Amino acid sequence: MISDPARVRKTIHRAAAHTRFLCALRPVRKPIPCILVSSQPGEATVATHSFDDSNITWSRLGDLEYLHYSILSVDESNRIAEVLFKFAANEKIVLHRHKAHNNTFVVQGEHRLYKPDGSLKEVRRVGSMTCSAPDIEPHREGGGDQDAIVMFSIRGDGVLYELMDDEQNQIGTITFQDLVDLSSAA
Repeated sequence: MISDPARVRKTIHRAAAHTRFLCALRPVRKPIPCILVSSQPGEATVATHSFDDSNITWSRLGDLEYLHYSILSVDESNRIAEVLFKFAANEKIVLHRHKAHNNTFVVQGEHRLYKPDGSLKEVRRVGSMTCSAPDIEPHREGGGDQDAIVMFSIRGDGVLYELMDDEQNQIGTITFQDLVDLSSAA
């Protein structure tokens, strides 16, 4: 899927190191934002950079609108999948809930989260990282004024995401095995 996955991982790691994140990587009930630290004492900053995704092969997940993905790696023994998701600008993906721990890093744009009623819940800006435990509250996600590219480190087994209709009835799932199969098919 990716012509040079090592280059993509290196770019993401370089961006994280550049903004020098301090984040407690432990399961928590609610997402906790990381603190961005500047090289200048007393100043918090976010690095300005452009992310070139031209070497990434994006795929669609079934008929889900406004969402593309690229699986960077799947560690079957530790049950960890590293996946890039691209959320379309000013759009919302299907209502869903996270059934597994997710660490996210916003590589490009704004990663927007919406309540089930469509109202804005949270905005995660480029360079931000969150560590999120499974959450029963469903939500939608999308990009800001430009497509958002977000790296997800998904940690869990079995059902990772439950997909829902507007009445919050389950219409599908995404499992760890689905990610293994998608990765193998690439």
